[in-house]
Amino acid sequence: MAAIAAESIPNLHTFVVGMKDENGEVGDDVAASRIAAEHIGSPHHELLFSVNDYYEALPQVINKLETYDPSLVRCAVPCYFTCKLASEYVTVVSYRRRGGRNIYRVSVHEEFSHGQAERRGQTLYRNPA
Repeated sequence: MAAIAAESIPNLHTFVVGMKDENGEVGDDVAASRIAAEHIGSPHHELLFSVNDYYEALPQVINKLETYDPSLVRCAVPCYFTCKLASEYVTVVSYRRRGGRNIYRVSVHEEFSHGQAERRGQTLYRNPA
């Protein structure tokens, strides 16, 4: 999908979040995202989180989800980290789940004032600091 998007979106950024295993190796999804980003020539951003990072994010994620449902929380934490990472590089991040896939749309809308775009981004990720 990134290769198709890169054809029509100049300077498309790619993002991935993941964990390292006990040997310090990254998962297949992180490795594949590096290959894809290099292939399409995109600026690539990674956030590798630890088990401690995961547990530290849980209260905020559960608060936003308003549920303790394990199946929702389990996939929401990596989504939280992805939005956190993307918010450092882009103005607007939107996320939705379609079928079994996570779909992120990241864009800068020129018709928005900076304040409007910033408010929209903050509704998706609020920096607790």
